[in-house]
Amino acid sequence: MTWLNNVLAVPTIGIEIEQNLKFLSDYSTIFAPLIQRVSERDGAADYGYEPLKNLSIRSSKGLGYSFTVNNLVVKFNYALSQQTNAGMLPIFDVHNNNKLYTDILQEILQELQVVIEMVSESKHTVSVKRIGVVASASLTLDSAPPGISELIKHLSSLWKKDLIKSETILTPLLLDTDSFQERCHHTLKFDFLSNPEAIDVVLDWQKVFKEPVDLVLSSGAISECKDKALEYFEKVAAGDF
Repeated sequence: MTWLNNVLAVPTIGIEIEQNLKFLSDYSTIFAPLIQRVSERDGAADYGYEPLKNLSIRSSKGLGYSFTVNNLVVKFNYALSQQTNAGMLPIFDVHNNNKLYTDILQEILQELQVVIEMVSESKHTVSVKRIGVVASASLTLDSAPPGISELIKHLSSLWKKDLIKSETILTPLLLDTDSFQERCHHTLKFDFLSNPEAIDVVLDWQKVFKEPVDLVLSSGAISECKDKALEYFEKVAAGDF
């Protein structure tokens, strides 16, 4: 079981595509069945559309779909409820419904496969430049896995005193082949002056194609990317960079 199942973490899967204005102009038609599907399944959906710019769908269950000229993205956000008491600042509670990161990630993958099937039925040719799998986690010093703790200690060791604030992005190249590269953006954000315990971590694993590939033909590669990203996220947690 991945460490991400034990912390407040949300997944995203994104596909960067080559600009195709004809495809973009047909978004409202191509993805109309998706809007209906989300509404019937989740009971309600917010829908936004700007011609030749973007189409977005947000379900009442937290799933979000964002389609722009350059990206096809499916993500998840937890619902927040606000409690207000007289004379006090509002308190926000997260409703996670006991969902695990890996379960939500699999659900997102399935939704993205539905999106790709709709693109396939539209007969548009869409080329993929990169596939990204993201884990965004809100941690405390106690809940941070050893690899994250060691990374903070390593960065702190560059100075004679403690590192008390950071908004760092580290991007190592993980694999380089003739046809693609694998890399991961590691975003580490904390401000121990304002909150001595909180750490925000974003791991954005990516497969970048040196020559664009067909979206429909790359459908199987997205599932493989999900598995490879999870494998790498475990290495980060263990400090096995």
